[in-house]
Amino acid sequence: DINRLEVLRGPQGTLYGASSFGCVIRYIPNDPKLNKLEVRGQAGIEDTAHGGLGYNAAAVFNAPLGNKAAVRVDGFYRKDHGYVDSIGNNPLLNLLTGEEIGRTLVAKDINDRKSYGGRASVLFDPTDNLSIRLTAFAQDLKSGGSNSFDIDPNTLDSLYGRFVQSVYQPQPTHIKYRVYYGTVDWDVGFANFFSSTSYSKFTENLEGDDTFALGQVINFLANVGAITTTGNPVLRPLGLQLFQTTATNKFTQEFRLQSPTGGRIEW
Repeated sequence: DINRLEVLRGPQGTLYGASSFGCVIRYIPNDPKLNKLEVRGQAGIEDTAHGGLGYNAAAVFNAPLGNKAAVRVDGFYRKDHGYVDSIGNNPLLNLLTGEEIGRTLVAKDINDRKSYGGRASVLFDPTDNLSIRLTAFAQDLKSGGSNSFDIDPNTLDSLYGRFVQSVYQPQPTHIKYRVYYGTVDWDVGFANFFSSTSYSKFTENLEGDDTFALGQVINFLANVGAITTTGNPVLRPLGLQLFQTTATNKFTQEFRLQSPTGGRIEW
């Protein structure tokens, strides 16, 4: 539901453009349309090599709210099928007790991905000189694991002729975007007054498998009795799983007073 794309050539400063070196790509969605009912939709299906079927769907709905207002809502859902498998190795034995202390995760298509979200926008035109628009945008991205796979260090070919990993713990990622903004466009006669207010929130929760990096230390401590792995939510049998949360909140406010175009002096 895109109206147009704009490209701002770089490099940019530290304000608008956020220090981008190449360029800034700005996408402009369609505004709600007054006095017009509009419904559109689309759906698709695809096949992933070494994986399975994926699918997607999207829809747009626009409806007038009397003569001075309108609402526009769009939403989408996409599922990408995974193609990387986690293969189990032979279980290792505790040197003191002889018991099995763990094996790698056995699962198929662990790098599947889901993306879904939508946008809702309300436009108010109470007078010919005043326009107010309120918008909320949300998007969730979920991944079951990374797209990386194990290779032969000599030939750089994938092991066993397949896309496989050998991980001990799942490595899911969940990313959430939330953006809320409002604009006021007011023609006051001698100039045009414009206000833009926005609040955005980004949250990423991920789990990482650091068993290979620290596994030897864990096994040594477990074998000498320094730690136990039973019942611990982080130190599982022959596994170390790290949890990380990254989040940012941003608030911006812009006021602009601009002279009419076409005059001798523009400001």
